[in-house]
Amino acid sequence: MVDWCWICGTSGLSVASYEHFLIPGRCFGVDPDMGAVEAVLWMPIMAPVISLMAIGQAYSHFGTMRELRRNGHDYHLLVLGDSHSGKSTLAAQWRRANRTLDVESRIASLLPSVDDPTTIREAATLSAFLTKVDGIPCRVLVWEFTAPEIFENHSHELILQAIGGTVHGFLICFGMDSQASLDNAVLTQSQSKALCQAGNLPMMLCGTKYDLKKKSGRVVSQSSVKKIAHHLELPYQCIDGRSASQANKVVRSLLTTMNRRWKPTIVG
Repeated sequence: MVDWCWICGTSGLSVASYEHFLIPGRCFGVDPDMGAVEAVLWMPIMAPVISLMAIGQAYSHFGTMRELRRNGHDYHLLVLGDSHSGKSTLAAQWRRANRTLDVESRIASLLPSVDDPTTIREAATLSAFLTKVDGIPCRVLVWEFTAPEIFENHSHELILQAIGGTVHGFLICFGMDSQASLDNAVLTQSQSKALCQAGNLPMMLCGTKYDLKKKSGRVVSQSSVKKIAHHLELPYQCIDGRSASQANKVVRSLLTTMNRRWKPTIVG
């Protein structure tokens, strides 16, 4: 709480009294009921003050962006899907399209003192890669879990503990050759919300095996995926998971959203 005005030193103010120095005539202890002429006379004084405040905020913003572009982000990305979802193929394509990082070193640097009293980490397939999105280096530690089984076998609290207590984004995968796989993805999306302790986290729905023709195995249409994604209020993409360019487009799109979500709070 602010109890004084940094312009004129008047005491006894609260945050709710910010009009004291933002509205002409309410600073320097002047009677707020002053006339229009007196108020106009104060405007040449107030304009430079407000301009300096704006310049200070802009300088702080650009300083933060410089730090981000130099240090980048460390992300925990959860990739969830059943055995027909093609999630492992996606992760392999990300490593192919980007610089692969050593998983053990990432674990050691990100989770130096976190214990996993269960077999949750053993149930995860771990990979890591480095890419640049909007000029910001993103070091991504990917946790692949078979879902919804992971939520049925372990509590959300234990899952969070095992991965270090932080999730920055979700990619929920399903195979377009199986309606059951899409149904599992919808269930997984609902269960994943319990891990979003910091609010609405970036999440995307991704259908793989889109390259299959209807006659050769694809049973889920893009229109049905669009309808479900709209209902869940999620972005979605339908791709050929064996294509490195398409797989990389998915993760870059998600990382762009993650950068916007976490920009104010994560540096280095």
